[in-house]
Parts: sequence; C-alpha cells; structure tokens
Amino acid sequence: MSTAEITVRPYQPGDEQGILRLFNQVFRENDPGYRGRGLDHWG
Repeated sequence: MSTAEITVRPYQPGDEQGILRLFNQVFRENDPGYRGRGLDHWG
C-alpha cells in the first residue's frame, strides 16, 4: 500500500476548484444520491 504525500498550508486564492473537487468526491462516495455542487452554490 502506498501513501500519498500531503502538504498542509493556509488557503490561497485559486484553491477553490481543488477544495470543491475534494468536497464533491468525499460526499459522493458516502451518499449515492449526492448531487455535486459548483462554485455558484457557495457564492
């Protein structure tokens, strides 16, 4: 089993797409009925 390297740093402008992609991935894996959200949902 391999482990991915993780870097923790403060939020930076431009991180939105990556955060959103991860958010949707995590919730989709745990809820088959989950409908992904776009950035407009949070604005």
